[in-house]
Amino acid sequence: MNRLGKEYSDPITDYINSSIPSWILDLKPCVSGGYALGCMFSSLNLGLIKKLIDDFSIGDYSFNFDDKVLYSIKSKRIANDIDIFFIDNDSFKFSSDYSLDDYTGQINSLSFHSDYMIAERESEHAVTFRKNFADSYSNLPIQFIKKKYSSISRLFSSFDIHNCCIAWKDNQVYVSDDFIRSLYLGEVLFNSNYTTDGEVVSDVFQCLRMMKYRKRYGFDYNREAYNRLLNVYLRLDGYDIEKHSCKVITRDYYGARITEKSYVYNMLNNFSRDFFDITRSNKFRKQDLLYFLGSKNPHIASVVKDKLFLEDDIGFHANKLIF
Repeated sequence: MNRLGKEYSDPITDYINSSIPSWILDLKPCVSGGYALGCMFSSLNLGLIKKLIDDFSIGDYSFNFDDKVLYSIKSKRIANDIDIFFIDNDSFKFSSDYSLDDYTGQINSLSFHSDYMIAERESEHAVTFRKNFADSYSNLPIQFIKKKYSSISRLFSSFDIHNCCIAWKDNQVYVSDDFIRSLYLGEVLFNSNYTTDGEVVSDVFQCLRMMKYRKRYGFDYNREAYNRLLNVYLRLDGYDIEKHSCKVITRDYYGARITEKSYVYNMLNNFSRDFFDITRSNKFRKQDLLYFLGSKNPHIASVVKDKLFLEDDIGFHANKLIF
């Protein structure tokens, strides 16, 4: 793990101080993951990003960071939410035994106004709050992660992709060696030590995260990440998505009744629709699509038809099939 110098940490600290309420910062949290990565790209100029890679890397750039690429990154939303972690030596405690109301009480007692934070949802791993719409800060949801980590290194080891291995704590910024490598190569790097429960739904969720970072930062997949995508798509091809098509009734912020497909059903369908995205990777080979001949998934079948539309073309690539 590497601690960055002030020339990098000071701009990132200024950005975080301006985007996260001070009473949360007073809890001495660790801000890490996608939001911390977005803060880096939003606060550092092209010269500093290249210098950062130079400081920790050897050799010429594999990925062409230029003003056009950086402008494209800066013009996009930097994250979907803000993840707040706590390290073991922090005084603020979250317990997995707490209910959503308990968390709401803790948060509201710490804020300047009782209605400052609105508890939105709770999962096994996090409690999510969104800020009052009257608040002057950005309106990204804030997720307080329940699990505590003994160190930032342990936190990094829990991430599924190395591109997220950047953390801000106590005005210092820390990055892993693989994080620098992801910048140097311009690739989404899959953490091979990360495991899911082996269920299709869990693997699809993880692959959608890799795809999100590829699109947001213009990176390619490394070979391991690309092969994982192909393997999960192969598993999905024989999976009954319709069994998750049950209707879910929820209510929006104003209490209006909403009937929609389940989150899992929408996630699996979105992943199916994104199958074309793998053809944009430099790792893509037409013969990879031969594994999907006869697919019953309409989104996958459409890509196969568009890319392998001639019988001679299929025969040519079948002879060169190497996985």
